[in-house]
Order: sequence, then structure tokens, then C-alpha cells
Amino acid sequence: LTEREQAHRTAVRFQHALLSGRVDEAVGLLGAFYRGSGTAEVTDVFMVLDISGSMCNNLNEARQYIKTVAIDGFKLGQPGCDNRVGVITFNHQAQTLGEERGVLTNNVSEIEHRLAKVQSSGRTAFGPPLQEVERHLAELKRTQPSRFDISKRIVILQTDGANHDYRSPVIEETARRICDTYNTTIVAVLVGAGAKRDNVKPFVGAANCFDTLDRDDDDAGAFDGLILSMDS
Repeated sequence: LTEREQAHRTAVRFQHALLSGRVDEAVGLLGAFYRGSGTAEVTDVFMVLDISGSMCNNLNEARQYIKTVAIDGFKLGQPGCDNRVGVITFNHQAQTLGEERGVLTNNVSEIEHRLAKVQSSGRTAFGPPLQEVERHLAELKRTQPSRFDISKRIVILQTDGANHDYRSPVIEETARRICDTYNTTIVAVLVGAGAKRDNVKPFVGAANCFDTLDRDDDDAGAFDGLILSMDS
């Protein structure tokens, strides 16, 4: 396998293991890939949370999910860990929580503080949060080039429903740049029984491999590790 193909395979297996609760397996996969490619085991994670009105009954669970992924999945706050997490909320617009104190942090208490006052309202649109992520990736690449070169980047977007901008070309165009220009994996986590995979197919993808997916494919296996449910 080429390094690009290996990165794709590792990203998919990592996401499936991590978000299925097999944390040790996920960390082992990443460690093996980092050692094989000569890069450091450093990850920047953007947790992107749908706070539209329909999420009102799921927010507490979603907040806990973010903390679990940050602490158990990426070992935030543990000695020697240089992973970082940022939180972006969205409905019909997007907001980066705590941006004035730094978009990304390795402080668990800071993550909890940022999540504490989140409330649900408005409609769901995927374009704004993806554009917000792209804005931060561009800034990271410009201001922290050394870290950008050695780190992996993951976007984990939680949502429960249909987006009103479903057919907007901005979604796929922005997601492609995130994956391929900024070498970043995008995962969707579906919340609630009514959440539909078809709504998130336009933007999920592995780093550097956005166009390897057939987004018209009805085979659920084609998106294994990239579209998951909160209960998986």
C-alpha cells in the first residue's frame, strides 16, 4: 500500500474502533501508523456539535460524549499528552466556543467550561460549521506550520436531523478542501433514531481521500468508520 492508502485505511479503522469504545485498539492503530510514517503521535480534534432546536433532549448526552472522546479517546490532560480539542457549535450558523482563549486546548476543565452553557435553538445547516473548521485549519497551517506538519487532524460532527441546506454545493466543496487540502478526516456521529445517513454522506471523508467514496452508494459498509451513531 502507498502511504496515502495506508493513511486512509488507518483513519477508517481508527474511527470505528474509537467510537465503538475500543479505545486501546484505536490508540494502538494510530501509534503504529505514526511510527511507520515517521511522524509524531499528536492529534488536533474539532468536536462539532449540532445545537439546533431538535437537539434539546440530546444535549446532555452529546456534552458527555465530547468529554468521553476527549478524555478516554485522546487522553486529554494526561502527562505527556499533546493532543488538543476544540469545540464548535452550530445551528443555522456556527460558533467556536472559547475562541478568545485559544481554539484548541488540552485542558479538560476548559472543555467542560465551554460546554456548560450550550443551549439548543434554530435550524440545522452543515455549511457554516464546515466553513468554521476550514477557517481554523487555514489559521493553524499559517501560524503553527511545524505542528501542522507532524499532527493528525480529525473533525467529529454530531447531529440529529436533516439540514435545510442539504443540496448546497458549499457543503461538499468545503469538506473536500478540509480532507484534501488540510489532510483532515471528517466523521459524522448520528444522534437519535431519526437521524439519516444520507444527510451526512456529502461531507464525511478520510484525510487526503475525499473522492474515494461513492456518495451515491447505498451500501452502508462503504461508510464504515465515517458515519456512526452515538450508541455504537
